[in-house]
Amino acid sequence: MKIFITGGAGTCGTILQKLPYEKIFFDKRPHPDTLKNESYIQGELNNISLITKHIKGCDTLIHLAASDYYPDFKTFPQYSLFQYHQNNIDNLSVLFDIAIKQGVNKIIFASTHRVMGLYESDQAPEIYSKNNKILLDHLTPTRPDSFYALTKVFGENLGRLLVDQGKCSFQVIRICSVRSEEENHPYAYAENGVSQKLWERDSSKYKLQVNRLKGLWQSRDDFLNMSQLLLSKELTGYDIFYGLSNNSRKWFDLSHAEEILGYFSTDNAEKFTKCP
Repeated sequence: MKIFITGGAGTCGTILQKLPYEKIFFDKRPHPDTLKNESYIQGELNNISLITKHIKGCDTLIHLAASDYYPDFKTFPQYSLFQYHQNNIDNLSVLFDIAIKQGVNKIIFASTHRVMGLYESDQAPEIYSKNNKILLDHLTPTRPDSFYALTKVFGENLGRLLVDQGKCSFQVIRICSVRSEEENHPYAYAENGVSQKLWERDSSKYKLQVNRLKGLWQSRDDFLNMSQLLLSKELTGYDIFYGLSNNSRKWFDLSHAEEILGYFSTDNAEKFTKCP
């Protein structure tokens, strides 16, 4: 198996260097030290000739790259759809077309839990409790909470169309929250707020952020495991899986990933009783 990974220098992309396959990492950022032993191509998603040259011979595409929004804790800016359109719709569509024409028969698409974000908004903060009874699955209709999430719904639906046209298999990971090695714990958002002097450690706002991330957290090991299963299983159609660990506070269902992939997370954010 030979894999082309876009967004390869990102938090999730660098985890995938542990996959036991031939890999090409593609990102607009310079070659990072964390991938110094990997095949790496620096380029933009709109560089058709560069992508065509290097994706040739790959049978799998893992598409992690996207224009994202990075809200701080003071405001949650809602950028215009135009700001996401080029990378998340136009370049994505061209990328998938190039990949298929060059022989890729399997696409794994990084979506986001935010395609279901308004369910969370409606039920917050009660949804962050260990007593929460809400469990959204892969068949629950999407309710994106932003233009960013809306473009991810587009990517998911484009993948379904490609499968229906018989062009490839297509699996979606709705990534919840995978953190860097330094922040591989459910206190990351809360600690970021402390560093920005938005709240005090152990305040009610701090605890709210901890409880939220304790529902969304996926350990780096679990993300790698899920990715490995998506690659190794004989998956021929279209499917959606939630990327998170087996957290007691989760509001996304893992039984589908367990049944189809054999994904059994041994990590639970509740094992963290204080910030590491």
